[in-house]
Amino acid sequence: MQINKILMPSGRIENDVQVSISEEKDNIIEVKEEATSILSQAQLDSYFRENKPFLDPDLKMEQMVKIFNTNRAYFSKFVNVAYGVNFSNYINMWRLRELDSLMEDPDHKEKDLQTLITMAGFGSLRNYWRVKKKLEEKHKNDKYSE
Repeated sequence: MQINKILMPSGRIENDVQVSISEEKDNIIEVKEEATSILSQAQLDSYFRENKPFLDPDLKMEQMVKIFNTNRAYFSKFVNVAYGVNFSNYINMWRLRELDSLMEDPDHKEKDLQTLITMAGFGSLRNYWRVKKKLEEKHKNDKYSE
């Protein structure tokens, strides 16, 4: 069993919903949750893994709100509570993971950093460095607060 946060129609976020996860086969996870929920972490993570919307450098929260048929305030609150970051940082976390994956892929070994950054969904090299610097500062501050 795994804890899975879900967004309810009222905008309330349930933190202790139990989710049954079957054996993972071909990256497909069977999730059993309350039928009244609007969105779960498992659904959002699955959508991002499968559809990679973060590859679009112009991705906006409004696009996700439409896809998950909710409103901006509820969706924003859900991402903040479920992941501890705002929507922009959530997207950038996925982009950084994608960049790491691209850099490890032998098919992309000959590509320069600028090309890989663009492929990962960052709008520019400057945007990538800003995100990377912000993440490094956060990790440094987290170390000192322990």
